[in-house]
Amino acid sequence: MAILRHEKKEKAIIVGCGRLGSQLADLLSDANQHVTVMDRDDTSFRKLSASFGGLVLEGDGSDFDMLVQAGAHEATILAATTDDDDVNIMVGMIAREILRIRLVVIRLSDTGKKAAIADSGIAVLSPSTLCVEAFDRLVRREETA
Repeated sequence: MAILRHEKKEKAIIVGCGRLGSQLADLLSDANQHVTVMDRDDTSFRKLSASFGGLVLEGDGSDFDMLVQAGAHEATILAATTDDDDVNIMVGMIAREILRIRLVVIRLSDTGKKAAIADSGIAVLSPSTLCVEAFDRLVRREETA
């Protein structure tokens, strides 16, 4: 009888455990990734599912030493999902430019701030842009039906 081994693939850091951060953390955990979630407010971790298999760390994700404590120096993925665009930009720049994390994704509510990270290699998720794009796809699908 063979024993199946599910090895962890990559190390991911999620900064901000709100609705978006907790869902991303759950998604990555379910995909068998090493996940560490950071948030300033330890009550935010309640948003994680019961099946979450990662680590939680209370602290400021924009603090370089806290990112290192979270294991960001070994991470291949970092997502900054706080509700503060400026914090997300700062965390993203630290992750990309100093820690050299391969995939850095930040949440921006104000799409006008994208210029601050132009040509940095940081991916941007904008809730309003994503909703508009999804709406456009639905409308186009209706028009062709």
